[in-house]
Amino acid sequence: MSDSATRGFPPEHHVLRDLPMELETLSDVSSRAWLAVNPHDLSGYAADLLVTIDVLCGLLVGRAVAPDWMATADLSAHLGSAPVADTVVVSAEVIRAGRTSVVVDVTIFDGDVSGPVVGEGVLAFTRLPRRSNNLRLDPAVPGDRQRMANSDALPGAVRKGVKISMMESDRLRPSVAVSEWSRNSFGAMNGGVVAAVATEIGTGLIAELVGEEVGLADVTIHYLALATSGPLHAKGTVLRHNSQGGAVRIDLIDVGNLADDGSPRRVAVAHIAAHRR
Repeated sequence: MSDSATRGFPPEHHVLRDLPMELETLSDVSSRAWLAVNPHDLSGYAADLLVTIDVLCGLLVGRAVAPDWMATADLSAHLGSAPVADTVVVSAEVIRAGRTSVVVDVTIFDGDVSGPVVGEGVLAFTRLPRRSNNLRLDPAVPGDRQRMANSDALPGAVRKGVKISMMESDRLRPSVAVSEWSRNSFGAMNGGVVAAVATEIGTGLIAELVGEEVGLADVTIHYLALATSGPLHAKGTVLRHNSQGGAVRIDLIDVGNLADDGSPRRVAVAHIAAHRR
């Protein structure tokens, strides 16, 4: 896709400008991304990968449902062996395009599409009526490639850009601002960034339980509402743990986005499993 495909989005100071990712359109129902990674920084790799998956699949589905629009409903990623190469390839294919939902299958390769598979994923999208402020995407042109990132983009960009602080007045509850850097084209926190925040907090909680660093094994996140205001507060629930790893649930609450009853709106629920490195 060309720069005009996103009609001026993203702005200059944005996660997609910092993420070392290049996209290629394969067909109306398939696309892929090349993501530069640091194999020695698995936390940074996981965060960058989640944003790449969400953006790649979102643009693919956006074209598939045109002139309608869409929103991510669920994202799951399951990681196998850590990558050895300094690049992973994320391949996405629409496997169901229904009247109300679209499902995309994701495969992650180490180095190249001929390399070993190091992960898989599945995303579900809800089909929505188009609004005037939705992004206008150019039609898919097979072989068209785009790099939105600046020339100095490096691996670990998402983890570096997301600032997780601890609210001492709220029992050290993690808190994350919703900034312009992380907003998508319609003003809410990018879904991949939401997943990266939940994963960072979840793996951090598991690491505390295990007593040493852990690597992400699985994440499944259900999106309930847009994270529009912030800050996001996280509530963690331990599901299981032992000396080798564990699993937790992370609820993300947008304290500036109030529901009809006046309570802060829960925007996502994630289940995360991690193991010792």
